[in-house]
Amino acid sequence: MRWHDGRMFAGGFAGGKMTGLGMLMEADGSVFLGRFREGDQDGYGGFFSSDGIVLIGMWRSGRRHGAGVEQEEREGQVKWKAVVQYQQDELVHLDDFSSGLCLLASSSSYSRRRSLQLDRSG
Repeated sequence: MRWHDGRMFAGGFAGGKMTGLGMLMEADGSVFLGRFREGDQDGYGGFFSSDGIVLIGMWRSGRRHGAGVEQEEREGQVKWKAVVQYQQDELVHLDDFSSGLCLLASSSSYSRRRSLQLDRSG
């Protein structure tokens, strides 16, 4: 299905709303691949922005919600990668693999601490 605003959807519909597995492409070229319910992203999926940001994780009612992995890629090179946690589209936790930074966020304050270095040798 193609809308007048340039968005396109390939997948299932129920009651005129996107449902089940599908792919939604935004007018700017960003793509969401995953589960839809009642017309919104809902469940596991991947978001690939037109500017190189990738988020693989969970959505609830069209908003990022739950754990995921996020990264930025430019010219074929991964610039950063992080484990993230969202609650109702708000970032509440980030473990940055590239710098070792751990960010704990809440609606009232932010605190930073160095995360433990992981032994990736084997």
